[in-house]
Amino acid sequence: MSSKVVAEVISGSEGVYDTSLSVGLNNSTVINNDQVLILSGGGATSPKGFGSDTNFFISGSVGSRGTGVKGSSVFGGDVIHSGSVVILDPGGSDENLKLVRGSVGNNFITFEENDGTNIGQIYANSANLFIKGSASVNDIIFRVGTQNVLRMDGDTERIGVGSNLQSPDAILHVSGTDTGNALRVDSGQRLNLLVATGSHVLILSGGGSTSPNEAEYSDMAFFVSGTKGAAKTHLSKGTAVFGGDVVISGSLYTDQAMIGGYASQNSSFIVGNTHHIIGIDTTSAVVTASLPSAAAAPAGRILIFKDTGGNAATKNIVIDPNGTEKIDGVLQAKITSNSGSMSVFSSGLAWHIYSVS
Repeated sequence: MSSKVVAEVISGSEGVYDTSLSVGLNNSTVINNDQVLILSGGGATSPKGFGSDTNFFISGSVGSRGTGVKGSSVFGGDVIHSGSVVILDPGGSDENLKLVRGSVGNNFITFEENDGTNIGQIYANSANLFIKGSASVNDIIFRVGTQNVLRMDGDTERIGVGSNLQSPDAILHVSGTDTGNALRVDSGQRLNLLVATGSHVLILSGGGSTSPNEAEYSDMAFFVSGTKGAAKTHLSKGTAVFGGDVVISGSLYTDQAMIGGYASQNSSFIVGNTHHIIGIDTTSAVVTASLPSAAAAPAGRILIFKDTGGNAATKNIVIDPNGTEKIDGVLQAKITSNSGSMSVFSSGLAWHIYSVS
């Protein structure tokens, strides 16, 4: 078997450092002056080295990891760089990811387009981590699968949104220096679903083309829009509902000077949860209104009964408490005058009459 040279050492003259070393078939490892080239020039079109700015070069094949092609370079253990780290595109010309060594305490990961345009950066200093889009990028999107989602977590489980907000006081704390707009939420069906602007909070504001701009009202702090007469019509979502107790420390005003709803009856009935003002026509027969228990009413509920048929003198309107309960100590109360009325209220323990006409 004939032998082949696998290593060659070429020395220059004494005192001149142009020594070269070639190792392996086809000179797979070369030390030439101030360059170390490993697996360089393996292909017919492969470059020998990577230019005058390269002193150490390891060749390979892009995408060879996990395949039968010996094109992957593996460094066992920690890899430490004292300078910048650049990851090139498969063509080896564009910088897709770059960790740039900046001033002390600041490092940057820069994302670039194929033409070298800066898309954005991730960087940090001793106090904060920043995600920054370039002037030409409109959005920073967090995506899982096909959905765009955003989750932020930390020791305080709080998210602060603001130009200079460092310590959020709430789970979601929106703060800024803009005196006009603080928060706006739009849905797929309408704009201005929720708006906090200046010193105003607006819910469902400006839904119609002729809707006023409530933010211009100097005496208004909180506004909920809706549609008059929408309750129980199922025609439009125009009813604002507050579940539980509603407490008002000042006066209550309505455009139509009516707080409760109105119902009309011409036969005996059980007072329901939505009844407040009830017009009763006894033209055909005596009408009995059966009250709920005083406790279930609950305390403070007011009911107004009115003879709208004008026949209560001959066909009385009977107000009948629940079970064995009484109203002002009697088993039943009656309206016995034509076009008369009676107002009652619950104390939570019993029903009481406070007005008769």
